[in-house]
Amino acid sequence: MINKKEKSYVPNGEVLIILIYSILGYSMILLTNTILDILVKDYVVFKQIQPYKDLIYIFLNTIIVYMIVKGHKQIVKTSDLHTELGSFHNELINYEAKYKHLVFYDELTDLPNKTMFKIQINKLICKSMGKERFAILYIDIDNFKYINDTLGHSEGDKLIKGISESLQDEIKQPNFIVRMGGDEFVIVFTEVLTDELLFRDIEEVKEKISKVWPIDNHAFNISISGGIAIYPNNGRDLDTLLKNADIARNAAKKEGKNKVIFYQENIHNSILRKLDISNKIKLGLDNNEFTLYYQPQYNLSTRELVGMEALIRWLHPIEGFIPPSEFIPIAEEFGLIYSLEQWIILTALKQKKQWEEQGYNDLELSINLSGKTIASETYFTILESLLTTYKVDYSKIILEITETAYISDIDVVVRKLERLRNKGFKIALDDFGTGYSSLTYLKKLPVDYIKLDKSFIDLIPQNNIDSLIIEKVISMASGLKYGVIAEGIETNEQLEYLQNNHCDSGQGFLLSKPLSIEDVSELIKQHIIGIKGITEGCVV
Repeated sequence: MINKKEKSYVPNGEVLIILIYSILGYSMILLTNTILDILVKDYVVFKQIQPYKDLIYIFLNTIIVYMIVKGHKQIVKTSDLHTELGSFHNELINYEAKYKHLVFYDELTDLPNKTMFKIQINKLICKSMGKERFAILYIDIDNFKYINDTLGHSEGDKLIKGISESLQDEIKQPNFIVRMGGDEFVIVFTEVLTDELLFRDIEEVKEKISKVWPIDNHAFNISISGGIAIYPNNGRDLDTLLKNADIARNAAKKEGKNKVIFYQENIHNSILRKLDISNKIKLGLDNNEFTLYYQPQYNLSTRELVGMEALIRWLHPIEGFIPPSEFIPIAEEFGLIYSLEQWIILTALKQKKQWEEQGYNDLELSINLSGKTIASETYFTILESLLTTYKVDYSKIILEITETAYISDIDVVVRKLERLRNKGFKIALDDFGTGYSSLTYLKKLPVDYIKLDKSFIDLIPQNNIDSLIIEKVISMASGLKYGVIAEGIETNEQLEYLQNNHCDSGQGFLLSKPLSIEDVSELIKQHIIGIKGITEGCVV
């Protein structure tokens, strides 16, 4: 049986002082009377001494009371100090708990943050000792930036909180979720028995998140992209695992988003190659390693040479020829396309100026523009300035744009293209037919030419349906007063088909491969381009 301690009564300070004073006072009276009785036998003297005794008694009692009161105050102060110290200690404990929570947990979602993530992963690594597998899934929300930009960060925060709560419902211990910041999360699967089971778990996460999210009066169609890194296969330390998961995540975004990719060594090698090429592009511009080649364009009816398309080529001093299909996308990705494009424009316009000075005024020159330049107000303004660097016949300059240049905001692009046309430049819609929106947006775009993509031309005359489409596109373009330029003509059958369907002009290896400036100069001398009234045709 448990004995309960009874609370003993402790008198308060005032009662204690009265009690002590009463005991001491009574004791003092008895003591002084006894002493006088012993020392003084004469009653008269006793009476005379009595007042002095009372004064001494009062004096001593005053000192005693003073000492008691002072001692009591000191006790009270000490007690108050202990109380204050106790309260302060409790506050420190509370502040420490709050501080620890802020250090290790995300303020918005209350999920573990990067700091806690590092601690937990290092514990897992120590526990696994390179034998047990665990996985890091690094995800982010596709196009989340547009939500913040259009609706504000408060709406974005609501979406982040909703997704974090949904993830917490889906992910059960010992697995855990971390918010890395912004729209980025990491899900740690602490035990990976097979890749198949891991993939199943990841698909369940995707299904949980990839849906329409209603936030206040808005609905967001959400998808995620992610990368997976597995310990110890893809890294034996935190930094390597996180880096590789991030590499896989970025690869998923480049493949069209709304997917999760497992890290592979070739992805890493691809990143290293991109970094290497991007550095070499910078050096190549400084060292004049780039040059322009020109692919002739012919009028398919008269077989006259009517123009050239400027095409960049790169002969690296060590690697040799690096194709544009490799380095141009890298230049786009790393923001180097602006410098590269500006070099192309200045070099091509300088050549156009020289041709006009030589009397070849009617020779058209086609220059490809980057969609990034069209989308950027800053770089588009620079482009406008560069295009007027040389005084040439702007009506003979054809600026080619692709679907990526206008798909994001066609109204803005239309206004910019109109600015170029008002200066006299012609506009061509390149790679026509490859994108889903070409026909939809064609009527809005201020273009003068459409260029049939090589993928269409390759199907002539193999596929009757595609041939029919080409026939109708040429007919439609003619009705809309657009010129039609066929790209990638490589066989006589293709050339004959295009001629029979009244395609205006074309280019391709059957007619001529891209040529160096020396070979172009020789070609121009041999073939007439409509100047001086001579009509001798080219051999095709």
